[in-house]
Amino acid sequence: MSNDTLKAHIAVLTGNFFFGISVVAVKFLTPNVMAPLALNVLRVTIALPLFWLLFLFKPSKASIQKKDIPLFVLCAATGIAINQILFIQGTSMTSAIHASLLSLGTPIAITAIAFWFLKHYCPTNVRFAE
Repeated sequence: MSNDTLKAHIAVLTGNFFFGISVVAVKFLTPNVMAPLALNVLRVTIALPLFWLLFLFKPSKASIQKKDIPLFVLCAATGIAINQILFIQGTSMTSAIHASLLSLGTPIAITAIAFWFLKHYCPTNVRFAE
């Protein structure tokens, strides 16, 4: 296994570890310590300055055309804000195990929907890394 592949695997495992910890942390914090919406606001309040701080250290030359800004706002609202509010609210109302299993099923369901709507079929001659 190459060094880059090992780094990629470690990055994926680390991301999954933090996702798994977040499910347990959300279940621990809500609804006894704080309300689900308050936890979401706290997450955004902490994450936003961190992202801006990272941007200051490594600015990007990418730009957004003015006509695309409404689409970016819509994607931010549906893909981040509403998703996180529903995730935290739902996790506070069920067990951490059920929330994790439902989160695990989401990519599988999205892949099935993509196959159905986009008629995008997985090739049968795919070779996996050795």
